[in-house]
Amino acid sequence: MEFVSKLPEPRKTNYQNCFFTSIFAVKGIKKGEKISERLEIVFPGFEKKILSPESEFKAGDKLRIEIVPFESLDLKKKQTQQADEIAELDLDVYFAVKSEIVQDFSVELQAPSPPQEKKNSRDLETTPRTADGSAEVLRRADIEKDKKYIDDLLVAHGGSWDKWVQELETFRQEYQKANSSKSEKWVADSFFSAGTAYINKTGLNFVRDMINFKNYLKQFNIDLIIVRVPFKGEICADLFAQLPPDKVSDPRTLEMIRELLENDVETVYVNPLAVQERTNYPLMFWYQKFSESHPAEGMARTVAKAVAERLKRYNGLTMPEKGSFSLKDESQSPQDFKWPNGNPKFPPNESVRFKAVCDPQGNILQIGYNENRSPILLAGNSFLVYPAIKKGASIPHYLAYESGFVPDILYRDGAHGIGRFVYKMGEQFLAGRKVLVYVADPTAFLEQVPELPLTATLKNKKLNPIHTAIYNKTNWKTLIFSTPPEQKTEFIEDEAGNISLIPKNNLESGKSGTIAAILPDKEEFSKAKFLAVTLSYPKTNECYGTIEVTYAGQKQIVRRSPNCVKGDVFYFNFDKNARDLILSFPHTNKSASIQISNIEISILDDSFSAK
Repeated sequence: MEFVSKLPEPRKTNYQNCFFTSIFAVKGIKKGEKISERLEIVFPGFEKKILSPESEFKAGDKLRIEIVPFESLDLKKKQTQQADEIAELDLDVYFAVKSEIVQDFSVELQAPSPPQEKKNSRDLETTPRTADGSAEVLRRADIEKDKKYIDDLLVAHGGSWDKWVQELETFRQEYQKANSSKSEKWVADSFFSAGTAYINKTGLNFVRDMINFKNYLKQFNIDLIIVRVPFKGEICADLFAQLPPDKVSDPRTLEMIRELLENDVETVYVNPLAVQERTNYPLMFWYQKFSESHPAEGMARTVAKAVAERLKRYNGLTMPEKGSFSLKDESQSPQDFKWPNGNPKFPPNESVRFKAVCDPQGNILQIGYNENRSPILLAGNSFLVYPAIKKGASIPHYLAYESGFVPDILYRDGAHGIGRFVYKMGEQFLAGRKVLVYVADPTAFLEQVPELPLTATLKNKKLNPIHTAIYNKTNWKTLIFSTPPEQKTEFIEDEAGNISLIPKNNLESGKSGTIAAILPDKEEFSKAKFLAVTLSYPKTNECYGTIEVTYAGQKQIVRRSPNCVKGDVFYFNFDKNARDLILSFPHTNKSASIQISNIEISILDDSFSAK
């Protein structure tokens, strides 16, 4: 085991089950088909909040494993949440059916397949749809309209996000009382309760990741539309505390949406429509269960209506006409949600009822999971499939009913960093798509999401170096080497001129060391778009270890292993105001320290090159 992704603590997650990913160097095959020398293997991490024995595995362990291709698993397993921190996205992926630690390897093993220059599915040439010029004009018009809506609101609240937040302090104090007491009420035949209605921070890297994802999809003439499902308190906060007439309780989310729009990432602010629709349904969210944040029928249908409105701009999609589908009554399973108390029209001993979508033959409409049958792809986590996708009630089903467009679904429990998830599916999965709609749960805007590699967006770009600096044994001294004294490590240069971080005083291991380069400040860098860092290693270097490269608030990580001798290249978005580039080594071992023979830093501009 070369690397293992870190599992979250089960009690701190909203999910019962979770897998984790790992990288393995294959020493040999006892029986079965040939496989590559290096694999990504997915293991059970915890089930029903209980950690699995496999969760104890660590880098360096030797294992005997029975594996199957991950794609051969049943749909439920493939949709299970994954802890995935793997930076190498071109490895074949398998699932561990059985595994055990061994002390040594059997000599009677077949050799794995040597590394090959093979075309991975994500690198296969696909024919993107021809760009739809009229749809692009309408897309940009929608973005400008959304920007103006937010800008007008901002002006009405003093022209400053901070001022707007301060203006709502009295509301927040009043609302917090309702939230703490779990206040709830029927408004006519619609039920609401307090719940999260605002955030106190903006996101960490969500905007940057979505910009990269939009650029990745644009290479295939696929539009990205983000629809954020709100926190359940956002659409009813005015029922429990005094709000201005615009009913906006969460300016910080609008600030993030405005930044996305400014960067040409279409993001639908669904809250005004949800407030307008909220009394048309008994439940917009599962308000009768205070801790439940997933959408009920009302919110799912509202999101579908908002998306359907955007899809009107696309011509030439061979889909059934609106009206081909019908609705029928369905109800939650007995063990799930029942009606809340307080309204005789909705007896609390009865399961919640909702509308399900049927095809023209009157059967529950079937929607493709992980397939490529539709030019419309909806991607997301469990928020995408509520209230009951198996019964024909979900955002994708309601979208089909509202628009006539039957989408495909890419869904995984707990999935944030949806761009990375889509990228790992490969380019063939995107062939012929026109629109990808990302249904984002509200916490995705707040967390550190696993990012799509910037290199994924550079497929059609010709990168031209404006400036290149090379560091090796001839000029190591021009870099800044740093090791905190308490960590008892030091950088050394061997006879061949390779640099490595090692423990002091004959210790077996040590922590922490950095190499810093200060970038020059030149006028010609004003046109730069990217920065590339290339690390080269001696072919004899056999090590386990991690290198973190940080520049302009962007971080990339690589895990080195004994049989991985090729160099590493890191790409970053260039920032003319950022001068520091840092290489960090979080940990080192005396017997297997990472050696670097050459560091190359290039500042690049780009020119678009169509396929």
